[in-house]
Amino acid sequence: MTYLHLFSWNPLGNPGGMETVINITAKAQAELGHIVFVVGRKQGLTTKVIETKINNVNYIQVQHRFKRRPSTLKINLAGYALLFGEVFFTLIVLTPVILKLVRQKKVDAVLFYGIHLFGISPLIRLLGSKTVLLFEALQRSPFVSIWHPLYWFRQLKYASFNVIFTPADQYYYADGTHIDNFSLLKKYARFTKIYCFPWGIEVEELLKITQSEKFKKLKRDKKVKIIICPRRLVEEKGVTFLVEAIPSILKKNPNLLFVFTSDGVLKQTLKERVKTLGISKNVIFTGNLPYKQVLQIIKSSDLLVAPSSGEELFGMVFLEAYVLKTPIVTTKFGGIPNVVHDKKTGILVPPRNSDKLASAIEFILSHKEIAREMVEAGYKLVHKEYTLQRTVENIDKAVAQL
Repeated sequence: MTYLHLFSWNPLGNPGGMETVINITAKAQAELGHIVFVVGRKQGLTTKVIETKINNVNYIQVQHRFKRRPSTLKINLAGYALLFGEVFFTLIVLTPVILKLVRQKKVDAVLFYGIHLFGISPLIRLLGSKTVLLFEALQRSPFVSIWHPLYWFRQLKYASFNVIFTPADQYYYADGTHIDNFSLLKKYARFTKIYCFPWGIEVEELLKITQSEKFKKLKRDKKVKIIICPRRLVEEKGVTFLVEAIPSILKKNPNLLFVFTSDGVLKQTLKERVKTLGISKNVIFTGNLPYKQVLQIIKSSDLLVAPSSGEELFGMVFLEAYVLKTPIVTTKFGGIPNVVHDKKTGILVPPRNSDKLASAIEFILSHKEIAREMVEAGYKLVHKEYTLQRTVENIDKAVAQL
């Protein structure tokens, strides 16, 4: 088969969970003999199309000067204007490239990572290709009446695809409530096939990861335990709540080093807050690092903390932590509880709650045997349910049945 992965921004050089998903899935498909393309935008000084082949995957980057919008947008008129402006511009830029590829390369299926570009799906289907919407969830306003415009908008957008995949059977909100995401999706997508299955990861490749020599030496020389937070420094990742929890944690565990391995709009604000709290010697901001380096630090760490508080549908980092045998503390939010099972493979706390977060971190640090049992349970779980081979097979079967 010939597959085309479509994402607003090309995943090459862009760290993040979704970018990881695209890269490893495309690579796995290519290894099975499929012809694979990945298309997305890239910011640059000139307008041009850049073609690159990596791991037998054909990456096509449509470069232009238009800047990427901030990952965190305020829910107001200006925020929506910026979002719709980027979506509209992306459609203008990518549509000619995509339609040309679909027509010339006889693409069997186009995989959409996100709903924003759904307007191009009917055109692709007219050319004879199948369209697949991945990672869909009803993150906002799940219950609307038949008279509400959002109800009919969802009917329209879902009807434009041949099939929809979601990794989130249940979806949890910050107030503690949750919905049956899969059942509700079937309600809105009456004329589209829907499947619910977890995404997978390259288990065998992760097993080859070794500890970071730098942090291994740091632990040995400074006698510290390392807590890694591999989250973007933006509001929805909840990093502010972790920073606020650190002083309380250090009172009982002074020999800790908190490592933030990403970047984002909150970086300078967080640095200033760390200084004000007097915890600078216990916190490191590394900035964006290559994917492999982040994995090496995760393997070197005594604990992984992901304090997400907004739009966390799945979380590939938890699968990585399972394989690398690093304990997990995260939040009961979004699709996370589908992946991290509370008190079995990790500890879940309410989002946006520094006190609960601090208590959970202290618990893991002081209960080594329980942490070890959780690690072993996570390791078994990822081998049983989250292999990338299983994911690729599910995609092939679903497309073949259309």
